[in-house]
Amino acid sequence: MSKLPIMITTDSVCDLPRDLAAQYQIKILPYFVVTDHGRFLDQTEIGGPDLVDYMRKGNFAKSSRPNVEEYRDFFKENLQKADRILHIAMGRGSSSGYTNASIAAGELEGVKVFDSRHLSSSMGMVAIRAAELARLGLSVDEIVAYLEKYVHQVSSCFLVNDIEYLYRAKRMPKSVRNLSYRFMFRPIFHMKKGTISLKGIMFGSWKHVVRKYIAKVLRHARNADTTRVFVTHVNLNQETLEAIAEEILKHVSFREIIFIDATAAISCNCGSGTVGVLYAKKMPLPNQSGTVSQTESEAQTESEAHTEFAADTANQADNQDILQKLDFLDWRSGMLFVANNVDLYVEILKEFIHDDREQRLTDFLEAKKWEDYRILVHSLKSASRTIGIEDLSEEARLLEFACKDGNYEYVEENHGAVMEHFRQYCSKISNVVD
Repeated sequence: MSKLPIMITTDSVCDLPRDLAAQYQIKILPYFVVTDHGRFLDQTEIGGPDLVDYMRKGNFAKSSRPNVEEYRDFFKENLQKADRILHIAMGRGSSSGYTNASIAAGELEGVKVFDSRHLSSSMGMVAIRAAELARLGLSVDEIVAYLEKYVHQVSSCFLVNDIEYLYRAKRMPKSVRNLSYRFMFRPIFHMKKGTISLKGIMFGSWKHVVRKYIAKVLRHARNADTTRVFVTHVNLNQETLEAIAEEILKHVSFREIIFIDATAAISCNCGSGTVGVLYAKKMPLPNQSGTVSQTESEAQTESEAHTEFAADTANQADNQDILQKLDFLDWRSGMLFVANNVDLYVEILKEFIHDDREQRLTDFLEAKKWEDYRILVHSLKSASRTIGIEDLSEEARLLEFACKDGNYEYVEENHGAVMEHFRQYCSKISNVVD
C-alpha cells in the first residue's frame, strides 16, 4: 500500500463523527479522562453520556492530554503510512496538548503541529479543511498558510447550562461562577485567541435561551458555508435537538446538520446541557498554484470581519461613556459585583431589560404557581441589587418572602406596582444602552 503524501492527524477533542474522520482519512489520538478509578482513553474506554452520569453522582473527573511519549508513538506509527504529518491541535491557550505534540514533533522528521485556536467540532472543521487541501496536492507549508486565515472564519461559541463543571475544571473564575448563581443566568463562551473566554450571558428559561443563543450565533451568517453545521452537545434529548435544528434552519439553510455527543474529555469540562452550534464562513479553496484567489464572497467576509472588529472597539469605548449616563443607578456598586468589568456590566444591563421576566412573573401569578413565582422574583431581587437598583431589589425581596410565608394576598396586591417600577427602570436603562 502506497503512503499518503500528507496525513492529517488530530486529537479526540475535535468532536468529529467517526464516518467523517474516515472519509477524510484523519487519524485521531485520544485524550484521557482521569477519575478516582483511573485514567481512561477518551471515547474508547469512556464516553460522554456515561461520564456525565458518573459526575452527576458527585464523582470527580478531569480531562488530560497525551504526554510527549504518547504523541511520539502516535506520530511514529502514522509516519509508516504517510510521508508527512500535519497535526491539528486544540487552541494552545486551552490545553498543553499543543506543547506536548510540538515537543514530540520536534524529535521526528516530517511532522508539523498547527494550533487550530479552537476546540470541539470547530477544531474538527479545521482538520477537515486541512484534509481537503492535502487532497488538492498542497504542501504542508501551503496548507498552514491557508489555515492561518481559515481559523478566523470558524465559529466556536458554546452555551453552557451549568457553569459548575467549568468552575470545577478551573476553567472559569469563582467570580463569574458566583455571578451566574446570583443572576440565574446562562453564560456563552467562545474561543478567543485560542483561549476560552466569556462572550455573553442570557437570562430566561432553557428553551428561550437556546433560541436567543442560536439567533446570536447566526446573526452574521449571511456568508456561511452551508455545507454543514455541527450541533455538538452534552446529553441533550432528541426533542431538544429537533427543536434546535428547526431554529437553525430559520436563519441559514445548511445542507447538513450533524448532531454529535461531545467526547468525555470535553463533557467533563462543560457539563450536561452544554450545546455549540458550530459552522464556518465561506473561504474558497486554493487554485492549483497553491494561492487563494479572493472571490467576492471572501472579500465580503473580510469586510464583515473588519466591521465587527471596529464595532467591538467602538463598543468598548461607548461602554465607558455609558456609565456616566446611568446616574439613576448605583452603578459603582454594580461594578464591584463584576470585578469592574465594564463590558460585562453593560451586557448584564442589556439582558436585564430584554429578558421576559415580567411576562413570566405575571403568568405565574395568574396561574397561582407560587413556587415558580418565588424563584423568579428571587432572581429579580438579586439581579436588581447587582446592577445597583436597591429599591427595586427590596420590593422584590418583600414579594419573595411573602411567597415563602404563604401571604399570597400581599403578592397579588403589590405585584402590579413592582412591575410598573421595573418597567420604569427598564425604560431608563434602554434609553442609555440600546
